[in-house]
Amino acid sequence: MGRERNRLAAVVTTVALVASGSLVAVLGLLVSAAPAQAATKGTDTVTANAAPGSRLAPNSHYFKFSAGPGASVTQTVRLVNHNKHTIDVRIAGLDGYTSDATGAAYTTPGEVAKRAGTWIVVATPELTMQSGESRDVDFTVHVPANAKPGQYLAAVGIWVPLASSTTTLPGGQHAGFAVTLQGERVIAVEIVVPGPAHASLEVSGVRPVAAPDGLRLQVAMANTGNAFTHGSGVVTVADTKLDFPFNIDTFVSHTAITFRVPWTRTVVPGTHPVSIKLTYDGNRVTTWNGSVVIGGTLQRHLQQSLHDNQVGAPAPARDWSHLLLVAGILAVLACAAGAVWFRRRSRQAPVLAG
Repeated sequence: MGRERNRLAAVVTTVALVASGSLVAVLGLLVSAAPAQAATKGTDTVTANAAPGSRLAPNSHYFKFSAGPGASVTQTVRLVNHNKHTIDVRIAGLDGYTSDATGAAYTTPGEVAKRAGTWIVVATPELTMQSGESRDVDFTVHVPANAKPGQYLAAVGIWVPLASSTTTLPGGQHAGFAVTLQGERVIAVEIVVPGPAHASLEVSGVRPVAAPDGLRLQVAMANTGNAFTHGSGVVTVADTKLDFPFNIDTFVSHTAITFRVPWTRTVVPGTHPVSIKLTYDGNRVTTWNGSVVIGGTLQRHLQQSLHDNQVGAPAPARDWSHLLLVAGILAVLACAAGAVWFRRRSRQAPVLAG
């Protein structure tokens, strides 16, 4: 499980083209998990690590400690401004959860925490740092008095807020194009409330959906236990010769996901028996057996959705608005490609069993 990392988090790109006072198109793009240090030119970042003497997980760099109900534990992050100018820095508690591909993930800057992230109170949530300045900032984890035993995942998020940039083109039509890249440093905070703890993986159902490359199965999975886990799984649909093995990266306690499995390239009518086996915590096993029935309204809906995904809607008339939209989309794709390139060059975050 990646517990301390840099990322380009909450990257929201908006393209708005306005002609004669009417909105022509709006496009949103979210990019995450790229290294903050490798952000595009002009993006300010702050270096942040657990301060010396912090309570860390063995052989790692993220916070981990035990604390009973009602207890408070104070830890420290060390910030360094390596930029050649003054920066503003924001620090906040983030929620930890399980991504749909499994593995730990965290909420983004500005998103209000609702889970264990609310336990974190930062002593100085907003500060200004001079070039070359180093500063230690305390945060305190307040475990609720009614907290039950188990493992809880939160994080400390540190970022430099950025303003959107907008370009307006002269002439009868106006175009606005804004790209905001938000670099963020995330350091996990794992809190262990003493007492019995075990994971419990469950599958509650499967449903087919259309995608550009064919049909997929969406598997509803949850860890209803109070401990993290990891393992492996396999999804089998014998009559379509699907045998899909996969790894289960860290599955955070008390979280649910929709796991996506590629299935068929076309819509295959009929009743399809589905078998799922999850193995975790060494030798614990969860099995689920059911079926997906494709026919009638569902069959027509999937066929239409698959057609729409593969063919797309008819192209609009080639006026100024369309050309500006195309230019905006190309710029967005360039930003996304750059983020992916930086992510591939970054050092992979540490992965630990829960």
